[in-house]
Amino acid sequence: MKKLSVAKIARSPEIEKWLDQFSTVQRPIAESLLLHLRFVSRDEYSEWLRLAVGSIESDASFALFAIRKLDAQEGQVVPYFDAGGNPTFRPPQTLGSEDLVYSLISNIVRGDSSRFLDHPGLDQMREEGVRNVVLIDDSIGSGDRVTSFMRSMMQSKSLLSWWSYGLIRFTIVSYARTREGEKVVVRSMVGSNHPKRIFPKATKIDFKSERVYAGSDLKLRWEKRYEDILHLCESVKKVDRMFRLGYGGIMANLVFHHSVPNNIPGILHRSSQRWTALFPNRSLPEWIIELLEEEGWSAGGSAWEKLSLPMVELLLYVKKGVRNWAVLAQRMGRDEDYIESLVAQAVDLGLISDKGRITISGMDAYYANTRQIKQKAYDYSLYFPSSWCAGW
Repeated sequence: MKKLSVAKIARSPEIEKWLDQFSTVQRPIAESLLLHLRFVSRDEYSEWLRLAVGSIESDASFALFAIRKLDAQEGQVVPYFDAGGNPTFRPPQTLGSEDLVYSLISNIVRGDSSRFLDHPGLDQMREEGVRNVVLIDDSIGSGDRVTSFMRSMMQSKSLLSWWSYGLIRFTIVSYARTREGEKVVVRSMVGSNHPKRIFPKATKIDFKSERVYAGSDLKLRWEKRYEDILHLCESVKKVDRMFRLGYGGIMANLVFHHSVPNNIPGILHRSSQRWTALFPNRSLPEWIIELLEEEGWSAGGSAWEKLSLPMVELLLYVKKGVRNWAVLAQRMGRDEDYIESLVAQAVDLGLISDKGRITISGMDAYYANTRQIKQKAYDYSLYFPSSWCAGW
């Protein structure tokens, strides 16, 4: 998975425009949030899905289904299979992430049509002796969409009876999932986990993912400054309360090139009259994909003619002899990961040596950019000579 770097953030006008919506105090935290995002390309997801589905062991055929949101009135469950036992037609408009999953399922089936079935009807499943129903998604956060989809499938009495008698089992394949979402899915299924049951429902459903994490463990995803990032997301009142921490309060940090999940912080994907999203309409703009593919900065030349303000500030402290990254992070009010990335960029540019000392090029760059730093002028109107002070 790829991620943004300090250098790429600094040279992106689109990101700069998004960051301008934050105050001076909030801006470093917003930059830290961007540094902790992880991006999954279409090729990476496609290859992982092919291997994940192929690794499921079974002597019988597989039925592959893409999990999608079905249009329904509030409080109603729309059956996935029609009266003839066939899946309902897909709507003509785009379905976002489901479109890619549908195409990948088609490719998998074409590669081995004797083993896999592409969204089969109930009659075909019965004829082929299907024992495994594989439901595919890109990520599972709260588990609501998976639960809703499976309830729609279970509106079929035939499928429900196969499930109750242990004739079929479900395998839910997603690149990432939360443990809380997994529990929600299992708990929502028809049946019981009582040990006296011949087929406890937990034994009839499996999960397969590349990344599994606890939604409540924010430190695992956002590291040391997770509390600052949490407070930043909650503080932006221009974003709907429901999505400030991502749908379900998950605060995920995984972004797919083919679709932006709604469980990442809302300040990234929710737009309003007063707020401009970085990933509008939950889609990843082409410019950020190109930015992720770009190589790092090269040393030499005029690469440092105009440095970012954090880089100039870093050179100032290194010039003063500060070489401990933890101290630099504290002085600059940044995350240590941010400082580490900033230092790596400075080393690539030849501004700092491998041992953390400022180079001659670094000195030239610092003096060429010092105007960016607002020096605090001493207020001499408040100065009293010591000779004027009595009793000292």
